[in-house]
Amino acid sequence: AFRKSLETEVLASRGGTGLPGSVAGHISTGVLKKLREKLPNPINSFREKFLLECRESVEMIVNQCVGGKTMPRLQNLILEETKLMLDKKAKDLAGYHEKLLEWESTIATTNHYFMDTVQ
Repeated sequence: AFRKSLETEVLASRGGTGLPGSVAGHISTGVLKKLREKLPNPINSFREKFLLECRESVEMIVNQCVGGKTMPRLQNLILEETKLMLDKKAKDLAGYHEKLLEWESTIATTNHYFMDTVQ
């Protein structure tokens, strides 16, 4: 997808810097920005799917080991506690993902020529 969108942008502005066939610098930056805008959706979706898998796995293991007919209160207690724990971890992970997405929007490099130009 990245290569195709970059190709489309390049074809639209061939020779943008005055030389035939050259790629204007803003094109790759613009394409990457568009891709970053879509980044939260798959991250959030993956986190939710992973949380669901964890919950289902815990429930299956607890059902096999404790069994609801012999010790229903213990089974409920374990399931409730693990749900709280998994929800807390998912919330912590969401915060971490937000920080990562913020970092994706910042420019960081050790190339001082680039930073002099950008600033």
